[in-house]
Amino acid sequence: MADGESQWDLELDETILQDLYAWIDQIPLSRPKKRIERDFSDGVMVAELVKYYFPNWVELHNYAPANNTQQKMINWGLLNRKVFSRFGFNVPESIMRGISLGKTGLVETFLYNLRVKIDDYLYGMENNTSDPEYRILFRANNQYKNTPRADLARQNDNTVAPGPGR
Repeated sequence: MADGESQWDLELDETILQDLYAWIDQIPLSRPKKRIERDFSDGVMVAELVKYYFPNWVELHNYAPANNTQQKMINWGLLNRKVFSRFGFNVPESIMRGISLGKTGLVETFLYNLRVKIDDYLYGMENNTSDPEYRILFRANNQYKNTPRADLARQNDNTVAPGPGR
């Protein structure tokens, strides 16, 4: 099995799921969360979630709330091409279709993988301040959002004694 496929075969334990739900609950979304499989099936709330962290990456007017699978797949395809690709995240069509159809447990695996990618990207930007995206997102717009990995890095930075040039 290729490494890219293994990220979709995860079994998330209850602790990870509760942490994931708490992460989602902290993000302001346009619709109340009732049934996670249905709430995220059309991709609109996923677009909102990504926009929360990367406001310049997502234009919400491009994502139409949908009940039919065809429009849901259009939304997911747009997310995959225009947004996820920016941080090296490729969602296979079978996964997008499964989420669109409300396959139990799949959206949690997707959101877990998305969170890891967001955290990795933010952590990398925080440690590479020469990246122009860093300046756009963190300095110019002051849009820094806390993530577990960034909090841990900040905490570790505080325990290190200042060296020359710090």
